[in-house]
Amino acid sequence: MDAGKIWLFRSKTDTGYSIPVFPQLKALLEGFQASGRIATGQPVFKVRDPKKALTNACVRLGYPHFSPRSLRRCFITRAVELGIDFKTIASWQGHRDGGVLIAKTYSHLRNEHSDAMARKLVAG
Repeated sequence: MDAGKIWLFRSKTDTGYSIPVFPQLKALLEGFQASGRIATGQPVFKVRDPKKALTNACVRLGYPHFSPRSLRRCFITRAVELGIDFKTIASWQGHRDGGVLIAKTYSHLRNEHSDAMARKLVAG
């Protein structure tokens, strides 16, 4: 938290990476720290099976089913729509390809970017 980063471990690739503490999350994490719920360097949530935990939460709250993957897609879609570059989004996802996979998967969401780039091609 002090560095403004959260360290994550991606078991799929057996690598660690960091993401910034997003503004929407900062107040929640600060509250956890102030209450003593989490200590510096300790896991924020102790969840053994994220799929099961999310499924149970959706059931308890009466929400439709959301998987961790659907939340991931939602986050990436929102980031692309806000104009965050593919390379940055890829680093937040723990990808090492410089944004190639994100660009291939989500580039259709940025048609207005293509239109803006085409307007730059004015005859001069």
